[in-house]
Amino acid sequence: MAAKDELLLTRVFKAPRHVVFEAWKNPEHLARWWGPRDFSLPKCEMDFRTGGRFRFTMRGPDGVEFPFDGTYVEVLEPVCLVFYGKIHDGNDVWTSVTFAEDPAGTRVTVHQRYSAASPATRGAPEGWGQSLDRLAKACPPVEGTGGEGRQLTAERVVDAPRELVFRAFTEAEHLARWWGPKGFANTFRGFDPTPGGKWTFVMHGPDGATYPNECVFLEVVPPERIVIQHLPWPRFQLTASFAERAGKTLVTWHQLFESTVDMNKVKGYAREGNEQNLERLAAQLDRMSATP
Repeated sequence: MAAKDELLLTRVFKAPRHVVFEAWKNPEHLARWWGPRDFSLPKCEMDFRTGGRFRFTMRGPDGVEFPFDGTYVEVLEPVCLVFYGKIHDGNDVWTSVTFAEDPAGTRVTVHQRYSAASPATRGAPEGWGQSLDRLAKACPPVEGTGGEGRQLTAERVVDAPRELVFRAFTEAEHLARWWGPKGFANTFRGFDPTPGGKWTFVMHGPDGATYPNECVFLEVVPPERIVIQHLPWPRFQLTASFAERAGKTLVTWHQLFESTVDMNKVKGYAREGNEQNLERLAAQLDRMSATP
């Protein structure tokens, strides 16, 4: 819980990402788990698309009903959901749900912001915890959900504290200076380093070619980890993690591609590109450290 008017909750499910996402997409599946323990969902109307409306009514074990109406602001399958609505006490609630691949299955992050604190929002951590317990039962474990055969990993120890490294990843003026292989430059169109936030930019190659890119931030955990979904082909999930090493930082750069076929098509230049990217990060950290 980040603040009295905000909730941030993460849970790992032992099921593949498309299965977990389906549990939010399909009204029949949603009705099996939405709401705290012993609650039901007698009304579940949903137009599951960007701009579509939804109308839910939860019913407590005492028969009291709790309506929740709103709009899907963004539906990006199977990466993230953003929806906005009004709960029974009149509170406006903004919700972002991201779905990141994990060695154990799928890591779901629920981020909510409320227009005001209230008894309902104070009970949200427990209520969501119970809902996600029910979701785990609705998504039975599936073996072999890892990323065997479709991963690339690079590591580099940089001479900077991880708080500074985290800034280099999450502040646009720094990220634009080092992102990409040697000789590349960037023009950012949008940059929102929060769970569910978009990052759109154009990479400019040394030969003048341009490469439009769009990403979604799945996780932003200062100063430990950032998880990004790259949306155009080749689609991959990038996890950048930062570990302290005697005043320096071990940066682990892990790409998980959608398929082994996709990874094999790009790994010849992706490995070298990743190493060059980390070299440029180290150079940018030197510049940041030298600036008062």
